[in-house]
Amino acid sequence: MADLLPRNRVLPNTTSQRGDTSQVLSSMRSPSNENLAALKQKSSTARFIAEQSKNPEDVQNWRKSVALLRKEILTTKRNCFNNFITIIDYRKDGKKVFNFVNKIQNRANTSSTEPLRVGNRVLTNDMDISNSFNSFYSTKQHLKKSLMTRQKIIGQEIRNIDSSQSHGHEIFHRNFSISELREAVGHIRCAKSPGPDNFHPEFLKHLGCNALSVLLTLYNHRWKYGVPAIWKKAIVVTIPKKNKPLDDLNSYRPISLTSILSKVMKRMITSRLDWYLETNNLLTSSQGGFRKCQSTNQQVVFLGQSIKDALDQRHSALALFVDFEAAFDKVWQLKCIQKLQTLGVCNNMLMWIRNFISQRFSAVRFGNAFSSFKQSETGLPQGTVISPILFSIFINYLPDLLASDGLTNTALFADDLAIWCSTPKRDQSKLNTILNLTLERLHLWCI
Repeated sequence: MADLLPRNRVLPNTTSQRGDTSQVLSSMRSPSNENLAALKQKSSTARFIAEQSKNPEDVQNWRKSVALLRKEILTTKRNCFNNFITIIDYRKDGKKVFNFVNKIQNRANTSSTEPLRVGNRVLTNDMDISNSFNSFYSTKQHLKKSLMTRQKIIGQEIRNIDSSQSHGHEIFHRNFSISELREAVGHIRCAKSPGPDNFHPEFLKHLGCNALSVLLTLYNHRWKYGVPAIWKKAIVVTIPKKNKPLDDLNSYRPISLTSILSKVMKRMITSRLDWYLETNNLLTSSQGGFRKCQSTNQQVVFLGQSIKDALDQRHSALALFVDFEAAFDKVWQLKCIQKLQTLGVCNNMLMWIRNFISQRFSAVRFGNAFSSFKQSETGLPQGTVISPILFSIFINYLPDLLASDGLTNTALFADDLAIWCSTPKRDQSKLNTILNLTLERLHLWCI
């Protein structure tokens, strides 16, 4: 029988009150719990006796000893955890908490300690690796040369956006209220990591009435005069993907840490924008993701029912499923602003969103090293509450474009797409032609 607890991972019944989290972690590696060691020895002896005698009573004694050992392991883990959480400062010791949970669950450390391969080079230095990651991510967010001319044309069309315009709904220019601020702050989780400004979310959670009023004044000022530069910066940390080689740049998922103060304002703006779009029914019914009171499951039911209806009529059906690679990173920012304007968004809201998504900078943190900041020419900022709704607006007219032939059905599952059609069996050969033409329209839209 394999060891129930590795020899070098016996958990002590620690009672440290010194506030030193490293002492708790290091004590977990020390085989100092005599009770656990004795129970483990007793279990091994009982197993040996049971295997030799084949006596049911000895087998029962062995099973009891195993149960007692497991119970003691669980009790020791709980005691160790309780001691740990009394001394941990979760605002500063996030990495220690992560390591502690991995150790207590007998999990291997998922952080990469292996060299990283970039082309023909093998990188081992944290600074070199962080710079390589930043270059890798920034190359995905370069504006295509073919879009440069169109970029200038669109820029001229929306250049003269004036926040003092009187037309448009009042939510596009009205100052934020204290109730909107309280609601937005209520959605911020204390466990969130701070961004480049090192502002912790817990600070916002405990602000009094006077401090909230001052903060509201700040937000209303930024609402009129644009986004601070620090709010447009992000620190990117890389998380290894499951079952992927750790020496490959593509095997890591980038997670952006942005300003907590900006998160509150983005949530207030997103609430207004979402209300406007849903109240006026401006989003396509083909989109099931990124929306309140809706789900991608509805699109799954629609797809399944459409195919079932076709088969019931003895028709043939063919479907294609499209996954947009790095969907948020490829969004054309200025085109997104133009589509917002087409939907009637104007005044402060349009100015603020345009200012927020343009001229963004990010740096990668790997280990203890930080890369230099690089600008993103395309894409929506990852991990922000406003990005999903902006992406929905960016692809809002795509389903109508693809279904313009009247023969094709579409469904959007957030940033994934399903296309399907059906024909009588005698016209089955037309299915490929129909979907190929649809794919051509999709290709033209993408470029």
